[in-house]
Amino acid sequence: MERHAWPGNVRELKSAIECAALLATSGRIGLAELPAAEATVPASAGGGAPGVASDPAPAPLHGEVAAVERRRIVEALDRCAGSQTRAAAQLGISRRMLVYRMDADGLPRPRKKP
Repeated sequence: MERHAWPGNVRELKSAIECAALLATSGRIGLAELPAAEATVPASAGGGAPGVASDPAPAPLHGEVAAVERRRIVEALDRCAGSQTRAAAQLGISRRMLVYRMDADGLPRPRKKP
């Protein structure tokens, strides 16, 4: 992570951590869950700006991350009988972030039945 240039600064880092939290299958985030890990090369490597890979990550990566994120959200909501608060807790994100992700993915927000 230290070798990545983080061109998006804090926003990019925050997004990478949020994605990693959603992708992590255990309680620990590893390099496999960090999207920046694939696009980073050592600063001593030649070609291009220091700390940034010479060619960008393949375009489908974002689509794959979004699909995994969507699937994990749907599964968590199913396990929690539609409780957004409990689903967010299981995913390790805030309820507000869960609602944001659901809206961005076009997922319907479950409502409590009277």
